Amino acid sequence: GKQAQVNLLKGADIISGIRLFASESSSVQLSDGSNINAIDSGNINAIDGGNTLLLTTAGSSVINTLSVGQGALAFNNVNVFGTGSLNIKAAVVGSGFDASNYAGVLNAAFNSAPVVVGGQGNNTINFSNMTTSVRYTGQAGRDDITLGALNNDARLLLGAGNDTVTLSGTNTAKLELDFGAGIDTLAINDSADLSTGELTLTGLERILLVDTKAGDNPLSF
Repeated sequence: GKQAQVNLLKGADIISGIRLFASESSSVQLSDGSNINAIDSGNINAIDGGNTLLLTTAGSSVINTLSVGQGALAFNNVNVFGTGSLNIKAAVVGSGFDASNYAGVLNAAFNSAPVVVGGQGNNTINFSNMTTSVRYTGQAGRDDITLGALNNDARLLLGAGNDTVTLSGTNTAKLELDFGAGIDTLAINDSADLSTGELTLTGLERILLVDTKAGDNPLSF
């Protein structure tokens, strides 16, 4: 068939894996209480330009592993729709992850994704240990972004909202952070090492130096 669709009902049990094979497009709809262990696009040829996984959520949903775009013939993109909250604990995306039409709360940790667009609500995104460079675009909500141990360049365009970017670990990459409108914060953990990297800041209001040792207080200026 030309489309594969999976619907998960409210309170669904943990699903060990969903492996998608389709000729044009695939869609997965998650309802409140869905807990998915893995979604894997497989190694499939998406003819007629249909190379996007459509992911729709309602209520609270968890995906432990989202793997899209692994292999030359695989789906490369993910588009997210719906409301509620979506927690993706580990995401590998071949090309683009677009949540610009998602009105819920997004929490996601990416291992690779060259282009990421945040949702309309609040976004908590972890780009630590990325295997690819990344360009992130935020919207009107609050963005909380963690960058750690990066060897590949990252460019963040955070948009409106009171956003926070946290730096940790050794970063050898070129980091460009455009905070946009709002009262924005750059938090630098005591583990952060930028001595071999490059950091460019635009539109920043506040810098927070964070000592992660127990009992110590952060310094801000």
